[in-house]
Amino acid sequence: IAVGVVWNHRDRLPLLLRSLDEQTRRPEQTIFVDAASHDGVSAWLAQTYPYISTLRLFHRHGLGHAWRQAAKFALQRVTPDEQIGRASCRERV
Repeated sequence: IAVGVVWNHRDRLPLLLRSLDEQTRRPEQTIFVDAASHDGVSAWLAQTYPYISTLRLFHRHGLGHAWRQAAKFALQRVTPDEQIGRASCRERV
């Protein structure tokens, strides 16, 4: 799983998403939390990358809050085996 938080950086996401696509082992899931952006990043992600799960926060409470929400959102979408973090589930760097 790849998890990210974005706030008003829609212009930087294409490069980041391309780098995820070019990995030797692509993430099985990609999740972004939009930390109350004003640049339309959630709508852009939904239209351009429909396979990415996006959680839109409507009030800005800081990046720490956004990352906590990202962790909760991600944990709701993984199976118990994936939560254990077995070495076989991770790519060695």
